[in-house]
Amino acid sequence: MRYRAALHPILDEFGNFLFAFPSLHLSFSCVSFFFRVICVYSGLSDPLLAQHFHGFTTVAFPADQLAKQPLPVDTVIIVENRTSVQQLLQRPLPATAIIFGCGYGVALLKNATWLHKIQLYYWGDLDTHGLAILSQVRSYFPQVQPLLMNVETWAAHQHLVVPDKPFRGKLPEHLTDEEQNLFRCLQDSGQRLEQERLLQNVLESKLPW
Repeated sequence: MRYRAALHPILDEFGNFLFAFPSLHLSFSCVSFFFRVICVYSGLSDPLLAQHFHGFTTVAFPADQLAKQPLPVDTVIIVENRTSVQQLLQRPLPATAIIFGCGYGVALLKNATWLHKIQLYYWGDLDTHGLAILSQVRSYFPQVQPLLMNVETWAAHQHLVVPDKPFRGKLPEHLTDEEQNLFRCLQDSGQRLEQERLLQNVLESKLPW
């Protein structure tokens, strides 16, 4: 693009502004992938992580730097929607960091090789796109496990489903047989279960720790 050189100084300044104010919800949900920044959340229940973040509970990292600097945690949860991040932060999560995945923006994490060495979970909307993103994460990190993205959750919350847009693409290849069957079911139904519609007590009862 012929305007790229002229835009770089402007984008750099805007990026620095975002790093300085990581609590700006609109900024990260809209431009985190464009500026290649990753928003990481931590609760206040882990003194070591709080010290690592210098007391901040929301921190933005350039993707290339986070890839090279492992966080002092045993578990990472990648979450698709920001509202659901806040749901997770309602309970103690020792040695755990929550990463706002920003949908398909999870591609920014693929070079963070230290994620191979920890427990890794993905929690997204229970729809075709959510499962496609799970497949994408698993293509980078085969050990990733889904949270509340299964047939049981779908069947138990039919009263909360909403219409979904058709999925354009082939069946994601990095899903288990059960997940592939669920994908087809969701595709045929034309409906979705947004993760933020799940009640707090449902979330807490299904967390594996």
